[in-house]
Amino acid sequence: MCDVGNVDVENTSKVVVNCIELSESKLKTEPETLVEAEFPGSKSGFRNAISVYINKPHVVNRRLCGAKILFLRWYPVSKENEVSSLSEHFTKADDICDEGEATHAITQLVGDVDLDSYGEGMVIIVRDLIPRQIDKYPTLRELVHYDCSRDSILFLPVCYVKSSPPHQMDMNEDAYKFTYKTGDTARVQLSVRSNKDSGHVTWRWLSDVLLQKIVRWGQEDMLRTATSSLRLVPVDEYNRLYNDLKVKYGHPFVEKWPEKTDPKKFVYEDVAIATYLLLIWKADREKQGVTQRQSFVDLGCGNGLLVHILAAEGHRGLGLDIRRRGIWDMYGSETILKEQTIIPSADSLFPTYDWLIGNHSDELTPWIPLMAARSSYSCNYFVLPCCLHDFDKKFSEREKGTSPYRTYLNFVKEVGEMCGFSVEEDTLRIPSTKRVCFIGRVRTYSKKEESLQDTTRTLYVQSRCVQAKPESNSPCCKKPRLNVSEPGKGWSAKFEARQSEEPVRNCQKVATATKQAIVKTVFEKILVAPDSEVVSVGDGKHWRKGGSLPLCEVAQLLDEDILQQLKAESGGLQTLLRNHNSVFQVSGGRVRLRDFSQANPWSQSRKAKNKKLSAADHHKTSLCWFHANHPDGCPRSADKCDFAHGQPELRGKPPLEK
Repeated sequence: MCDVGNVDVENTSKVVVNCIELSESKLKTEPETLVEAEFPGSKSGFRNAISVYINKPHVVNRRLCGAKILFLRWYPVSKENEVSSLSEHFTKADDICDEGEATHAITQLVGDVDLDSYGEGMVIIVRDLIPRQIDKYPTLRELVHYDCSRDSILFLPVCYVKSSPPHQMDMNEDAYKFTYKTGDTARVQLSVRSNKDSGHVTWRWLSDVLLQKIVRWGQEDMLRTATSSLRLVPVDEYNRLYNDLKVKYGHPFVEKWPEKTDPKKFVYEDVAIATYLLLIWKADREKQGVTQRQSFVDLGCGNGLLVHILAAEGHRGLGLDIRRRGIWDMYGSETILKEQTIIPSADSLFPTYDWLIGNHSDELTPWIPLMAARSSYSCNYFVLPCCLHDFDKKFSEREKGTSPYRTYLNFVKEVGEMCGFSVEEDTLRIPSTKRVCFIGRVRTYSKKEESLQDTTRTLYVQSRCVQAKPESNSPCCKKPRLNVSEPGKGWSAKFEARQSEEPVRNCQKVATATKQAIVKTVFEKILVAPDSEVVSVGDGKHWRKGGSLPLCEVAQLLDEDILQQLKAESGGLQTLLRNHNSVFQVSGGRVRLRDFSQANPWSQSRKAKNKKLSAADHHKTSLCWFHANHPDGCPRSADKCDFAHGQPELRGKPPLEK
């Protein structure tokens, strides 16, 4: 546990005292509003659920970036007067004072709050609730009082901090309390001394959202109470720097993004990664007592935006990628990016740089810890694994009871440890499903043991590399030798770098005649399927909508050589059918005709959530397949169909957005 140091609590301003008295008076004088919810979980589950809310309120309150725990103390017996004295103390402390006035140091708690570890007495916690939009909302300081014997927890607002100026702002927050109660059925009671709909938390949000979350969390057997993201950087500093970089780099690049990728995802993801690295590097400089900024090499830098931001923030860096991007020309001469194929070898070491970065570096990911270890004893690394690659093959292992992704993460961490690093794991806050990163910045061996450690690395990598095929006259398999220092020799004979040109995917290279033949064959079979239906489309007309067939039966309609051709073109039968989504609907492993007799034929489409396929820009830009090929024609009249019924109706397609 962590305590605060010696702090002068004298001469508290009258404004501050009034703020405290106001908060305490609310608990005693304002009418109490109560609401209860049944709680199927245990008392331990209630404590764990509350611990989640204390440690990471941002998972339920999207206005918040997180919480900073300033203080925690356990008392073996209840001391109600501590609530008042600590409220006063923490109103004065930290940076609540006017600019130029002496501030009081608060030592942040190391670790997370775990209320289930306390069986008696009371626990007092002080936390800052950090808003995402720091330009619009102040940080709220709360005192949290947990009475173990009564299983009640009070959240008492103390003051606003990091506002300008803080002491002139009226407190617009309410105290609220959760209590675990037993009887015929267990339940959780929420008590609030007001029902205002303003402030960081509102009465409606407390009752409709937070209370329901606590009930649901309390029932989970494997609830993760500890903070899982941004564990290695201060969340308040991260939020402040991220907002600064977002304005400085994020907004401008989103507006002028020349790539075909989604700018909001890729730009803000790189801004977040840059924020994280800048804080890691700042902490390292402070710890080492140096001012020179770290240098870096980004291996597989892609669009190069991460390199650009880090370089613009004063870090000497280099970005390497197998393929040049069009956006590179926008950065200027300060951002150094090179088109280069990287083969793990003695030629791919960077002894004059401090850090190697692997941001979704694909086949290079497991090699980066080795490259950093061999570059120099002081070289560190950061990797954000994405695609599953072993040293010279696809990674296909699976630990029992673990997802493929988690198994791969364990492997990447193991690589760093075998290379001699004390590996740290963290989770970034980025718009990606692959958010876990690893950092190696501390060695587990002394510099004089380098040779011995490198032997360990060599044997480990060699044990995982693809075995060479045995010669006809040799009864044993030979593994390719890991060339440690010989120039021009890769560390694995089987390593394959990505192609410099992005492969065309989704069966786009399949011959047009072949695709047309497949579509016609599948259509005819579905039209006469056993569950075929005929629907009325008005004016006495009927339309055969066909039935459905499992994909496995559809595949049997095609020759084996055609199926192999589809697979060879980075796709398959399902991909080809989905490419013709104006004809077919593929879902649940079955194929149907797109039902144009419905008001919205796309209601079941995965794309329907993101955009309407019948947008005005694309109206009549393609021919109607049913009008030309279905024996009953199109079930819609020409004026109601989004596709052209013949060449005269056909419009030009809008230009592609970059």
